[in-house]
Amino acid sequence: MDGLVNTYRGKRRVVRWEDVTNLTDHSKDTALGRVFGGNVSLQLKLTHGRPVLITGLVEGAAHLAMAVREAIENKNRPELN
Repeated sequence: MDGLVNTYRGKRRVVRWEDVTNLTDHSKDTALGRVFGGNVSLQLKLTHGRPVLITGLVEGAAHLAMAVREAIENKNRPELN
């Protein structure tokens, strides 16, 4: 069972890869988007619960979004350094 841990407003939840039903990329790589974190915007829809959103405001967001996408598409655990 592989996945990630999402922390938001001091609350943590485990998201298993098999619980992700859809990935939606809303990224807008513009100057304004980079300032407000919109350069990375990946939404993970889940079988239950609220979706998880990875934005450019998250440290290492581009690498994280790429690793999550790869893990979901290949059903493998991502390699993060």
